[in-house]
Amino acid sequence: SRFAWGASKAVPGRPTCPAGPPAHRGGGAGPAMAGAQTSEVDSELKTFLGKFPTVIGYVVLNSDGIPVKHHETMSYAKAVNYAALLSDYVGNCKKALKDLLNSPAESELTNVRIRT
Repeated sequence: SRFAWGASKAVPGRPTCPAGPPAHRGGGAGPAMAGAQTSEVDSELKTFLGKFPTVIGYVVLNSDGIPVKHHETMSYAKAVNYAALLSDYVGNCKKALKDLLNSPAESELTNVRIRT
């Protein structure tokens, strides 16, 4: 499963952003992917950033937890650091969900939202 992460600054009167656009997870700068997918992800990120002006950064990871796209103001080293932290966090979320729910069909993690 793929996931995205976003950070936002608290601005009075403006909504905070969710952890990332749930429809499209993956791909972009970094390890190459198909051009159609890249433009689709770029379009989704542009729309997302337009909806949430308080976003100050994002990292998009592939299913192995490798950052494949990150905000232009963020260094790749920082993106890798966030990717490692979030991969571990999502792994722990999956374990906890599996322990809480008995049915494997119900225990699939589909989205993680982090608000600051």
